[in-house]
Amino acid sequence: MLPPENIFLDDGWTGEMLQRPSLDLMRDAARDGKFQILYVYDRGRLSRIFAHQEVLLEEITDKGIQFVTLHDINAVTPEEHVMQSMQGVFHEYERVKIAERMRRGKLYKSRNGILINGQALYGLTYIKKTDLRPAYCKINEFETDTVNKIFTWLVIEGHSMRKIIKDLYDAKIPPRKRKSEFWTKGPVVRILRCETYISGIAYYNKSEAVVGKRLLKDDKYRKVKKNSRRVRPKEEWIPIKVPIVLKNKELFYKAQKILEYNQKYACKKRKHTYLLSGYVYCECGSRRVGDGVDNNNFYYRCAERIYKYPKKNKCKSPGINAEVLDKLFWMRLTEYLGNPINLKEQVKEWIKTQISTEVQIREEKRISILIEKVKEEEQRYIKAYGQGAIDFEAFQDVMKVMKRREKGYLDELEEVKQKSKGVLPDRVSIGDYCSEIKEAFNTLNISNQALLIRDIIDKIVLKGHKNEVDVYGY
Repeated sequence: MLPPENIFLDDGWTGEMLQRPSLDLMRDAARDGKFQILYVYDRGRLSRIFAHQEVLLEEITDKGIQFVTLHDINAVTPEEHVMQSMQGVFHEYERVKIAERMRRGKLYKSRNGILINGQALYGLTYIKKTDLRPAYCKINEFETDTVNKIFTWLVIEGHSMRKIIKDLYDAKIPPRKRKSEFWTKGPVVRILRCETYISGIAYYNKSEAVVGKRLLKDDKYRKVKKNSRRVRPKEEWIPIKVPIVLKNKELFYKAQKILEYNQKYACKKRKHTYLLSGYVYCECGSRRVGDGVDNNNFYYRCAERIYKYPKKNKCKSPGINAEVLDKLFWMRLTEYLGNPINLKEQVKEWIKTQISTEVQIREEKRISILIEKVKEEEQRYIKAYGQGAIDFEAFQDVMKVMKRREKGYLDELEEVKQKSKGVLPDRVSIGDYCSEIKEAFNTLNISNQALLIRDIIDKIVLKGHKNEVDVYGY
């Protein structure tokens, strides 16, 4: 019986990616010598990419671990290694072939008016196929009533988007996926813009999966490689008939005009410039945001009331006057930075960095040029050997010398990169820098003040109950 720590399963993760949680655990265990034999169903369980299979097998066997596949050839002879590699190639081919067959099958069914995906629009319920009938969508009475309510609240009663979310919460109408108790703006807007509700036509092949340019979450692992979607050209969309959810078409068209009007004219226009915007946090851990005018005053208030809406917020920390805080903070900051002792230390560190960086860049450039010259010389010797100008033994001797020179330059380059930064020369006048910086403080406008704060301040925590401010910076 194998111990649980020596069983590695990546169920649900795509084999197309090399970075998977259990695979990483297995590689760590192999590095630490925690097992001597690795059993797999076949090579494709390591990865569906042939190149990744080869990397993993080399990594495992180099640690002295025996690799045993239960359904592929266990290679001993060179011929068996070649055959096992061919089986690995077919594991990659199999994944591509299955994906292509599924794609073509779905297109064929959708072109014949058959629903093939199990996720219906809000307001409809997907009914799976049986031996007697194909899959279809039917009206979901509760969700259809919710869709009509959302349109009525927007068009007839003139509710804002936040009020609609509050109405849904008060009516105890949860979103379909139930990840939370209340709706967010995105799903509500998608319902209001969905033309399928009045046309009765849904579209398949409307978008395609692509590799996202950026991750929405800083997760180390992704279950799928293609984590984003891109809209296809409209001529590639395949129409499929579904029941009509919203009978009143006029309601839909009026909703589009309201959404267009809101997008065009309801943009935020700040009446006050908040100097510390983006850096202010509440003692409860939430951000503080600029919160409009109240009796001709502007405040930094805890944003928990926005995050928790429509629930009641738990944080009772009062707002802090933005104008007073901005002026006091800037005054204290300039006092601290204007202190000759503090300023002199910071200027010294900055000048050291500037001087040593310039020297380091010049040195790295010089060594890089030498490395390129060695590589060019190597290419000339390779060309001469190919043309028969020198024999093999002479070629080997020359190349050994060239490789030693190249390694020497590479080691020197690495040493320069690791070398500590230079010493501040006597010719640099610290006093001149201090005088210029003090004068600059007095001429900065609010935009430049914000830029300075961005460079040196990390976080500002406002403790409303104690009337205290904690500043974290560099």
